[in-house]
Amino acid sequence: MIYGAKRPDGVRLGDFKFTAEEAQEIRQLGAHYDAYDPDLRAFRDRGGKMIVWEGAADPSSGPYATLHYYQAVRDLLGGTAKTRDTMRVFMLPGVYHCRGGSMPYEANFLGAIVNWVEAGVAPDSVTAAAVKPDGGVRTRPIYAYPVRAQYTGKGSIDDAANFRGVAPANDPDDRYPWIGANTK
Repeated sequence: MIYGAKRPDGVRLGDFKFTAEEAQEIRQLGAHYDAYDPDLRAFRDRGGKMIVWEGAADPSSGPYATLHYYQAVRDLLGGTAKTRDTMRVFMLPGVYHCRGGSMPYEANFLGAIVNWVEAGVAPDSVTAAAVKPDGGVRTRPIYAYPVRAQYTGKGSIDDAANFRGVAPANDPDDRYPWIGANTK
């Protein structure tokens, strides 16, 4: 799709050389389709709210690009505290691309964003659920990054009520210098 008239017969995996130059060409050609720009100031200034979630075990894209982007947004908007007024990121541990995995992945992010926009209640956590192979249900709290869920040591590990949020001592530095990273 990004090559259009440049490669009218399409492309096959074998056509790619996987070089830095080719990665840059793909970034330039695909810029219209990508969401790399971390400058959310106009969005923020209009009162915009955004929730981004990512399966931390995503074998397709993995969590690094999402966290790298979030770092760039935080850098531009003045840090985590200021960014949290506009954007929240939720990393779902053990979750694959869009769903599935070894941990709960069904969460009501739509309800969370509606509540944030319409009632002004920013989501610090959402509860995710999944049906286990034995038919039981496992729930987990998913906290807004960089807070992570920690088991309290009491009660079932399948019950979100038995977990608490733990924030790191310092904000993480999530810059990830991969070849496709936005470096502007």
